[in-house]
Amino acid sequence: MNQINKVINVKKLQIIRKSVHNFSMLSIILGAFGIITVAGTCYVSIGYFRLICPVGFIELSLATHTINTKLIVPFLTISVLLFLAGRSFCSWGCPTSYMGGIIRKMTSNETYKKYTKVKNKVQKYVPQPGMDDIFVMMIGTLIGIFVFQYPLPCTICPLGIISRALIETVNHSTITHFHIALRYDTLLLIIPIVSMFLFVRGWSQVCPVGSLKGLMSTYNKTIVPSTTEACVNCKLCEQVCPVNIGHRRGLPDMSICIKCMLCAEYCPQHAIDIVALYEHKKTKFKEVKDVNVLNTSIETMNKTA
Repeated sequence: MNQINKVINVKKLQIIRKSVHNFSMLSIILGAFGIITVAGTCYVSIGYFRLICPVGFIELSLATHTINTKLIVPFLTISVLLFLAGRSFCSWGCPTSYMGGIIRKMTSNETYKKYTKVKNKVQKYVPQPGMDDIFVMMIGTLIGIFVFQYPLPCTICPLGIISRALIETVNHSTITHFHIALRYDTLLLIIPIVSMFLFVRGWSQVCPVGSLKGLMSTYNKTIVPSTTEACVNCKLCEQVCPVNIGHRRGLPDMSICIKCMLCAEYCPQHAIDIVALYEHKKTKFKEVKDVNVLNTSIETMNKTA
């Protein structure tokens, strides 16, 4: 593999990913205490460095029928970063996935297996939206924001809910004010929780922020999991993938992939490389399944479940 297609060490990259995720949550906490300027996960300002959520910028512009010129540069900056980093924010910076990871660690394996079994049965009877459906819903939502001048996605988005909850917790000194501030946000959390139960890819399947990033990441080819010829088709990568990408050969669907790298981390054959920049090439994949590898895959899956 040439230099531009350089393979990145998965363990080192996981350390970086988890560090960035921790810093993302820390930034919200620092913002709650006024140490840095932050408006949930919609806007961050550290010195001259500014970033704004692209959905937040679009909502603000449509709701006010004006464009804040001071936010154009932060919006373009994050757009370029999305083009380069793809949908990695979902597993590298999103507070929703961070909190979900904590809950998963606190849940016993048996309880989680029972939950997964029930969820899989329910999802068989629930129509699963595709990218076309999500695109239409997004357009309809944007039109609604323009007409009614109300930023609905930011209101129901768990990114905003969790951020507001942390900020409100710090800034309200009395129990009464605390309950008033968080009462409705707590109820709104029902939406992403139900979504995670009903949809195969959970909240990320209908998340307005994730949907926009998915559209922008369709052709992203940086820091991606690439299947090599060492693959024996054991399908463990499909089982550990949190967004259920499914069957893959070479480059996965980058409009869905959140670059959590679990597929590469748990592959028993080490058949998935994380490459700095993907270049298409023909790869001869093995069609014969190795029984020993499949047994190893099942054991590994049980440990991660």
